[in-house]
Amino acid sequence: MSKPSRRSVIQGLAAGGSVTVTSLMTGCELIDDIEDVVDDVVDSLAELELGETQLVWNPDTGVIHQVIREEHAVARLDADRNEIWRYGWEYEEPDPEVPPEPTLNRPTHLIPNANGSVYVVDRGNHRIVHLDEDGGLINAFGTPGGGDGELNHPVAAAVDADGSLYVTDGKNHRVHVFDPDGTPAGTFGEFGYDSDETELEDYQINTPHGIAVDRDGRVHVVDAGNARIHVFERGGEWVRSYGSFAEEGGDGLHFAPHSVTVDPLGNSWVSDPVHMVVQIYSPDGTPRLRLSDLTLADGRHVAPLEIGFSAAGAVYARVLAWNDEEPPEGEPDEDEGEQ
Repeated sequence: MSKPSRRSVIQGLAAGGSVTVTSLMTGCELIDDIEDVVDDVVDSLAELELGETQLVWNPDTGVIHQVIREEHAVARLDADRNEIWRYGWEYEEPDPEVPPEPTLNRPTHLIPNANGSVYVVDRGNHRIVHLDEDGGLINAFGTPGGGDGELNHPVAAAVDADGSLYVTDGKNHRVHVFDPDGTPAGTFGEFGYDSDETELEDYQINTPHGIAVDRDGRVHVVDAGNARIHVFERGGEWVRSYGSFAEEGGDGLHFAPHSVTVDPLGNSWVSDPVHMVVQIYSPDGTPRLRLSDLTLADGRHVAPLEIGFSAAGAVYARVLAWNDEEPPEGEPDEDEGEQ
């Protein structure tokens, strides 16, 4: 089975869908303490709806949110996946002289908050939209640009224990921090890539994608263009990096990592859709296990896009799945690293 191209997977996320997993993927074995996090790894996958949507399910509360990128909307669903509320509508090109109406333009990520509200990464409008638990607009923050409080194609976000929001600011090649009310609270990271003319510094970033906060409050950032993951203190001080680039897969090797999450034991799970694997790292960044040859319970092939954990240790995933040997080609939607 051939690998999907960087363009078709990293940029073609609209072809993906979501699954909730009682066991993660078939065709892999996990060591003991990870088995405590992912129960019955090879038994089954409980599939949610695959299509041009992303479902964010919280197993602790049973709440399901849906990101409907092609319709520029997000929604909350009941247990039978009927809409309770929807926010957003078909996008119209805004007048550059007029602030945008409170709608969405190709949202990429939804982050549930502890109080029931949600943050939506409104990528096309270069901002974050904060909605209450009933779908009402609380506020929107971030404007296009590269200055303080400004975003340029944000990709993902994560909330820490104090409610601070960390946003991967894709084309500004940095992480932007906001207070819970949306007040800008600083940035960290700067653009850099390895070449014959330049030397890559430890803290530099090329097109950040996924982001997660671990149990110690440190921030893990996927440096997609440099094929590695950085760990920063909450204040932005660089701690270490793990993972490196390789055309072919191997332990700790990535082509274009997409997302990162940290399980309750401190292990990092990094999705690499082009290599079609999930790489698991120990809390100190040592490569621990690669989940490869991934399929759904019905036999379809899988390239993992997102992996996540609930507080209780349940696992969920968003995947690109297909029936044939060759993966589908997707239209570009997110930017490749500038290597």
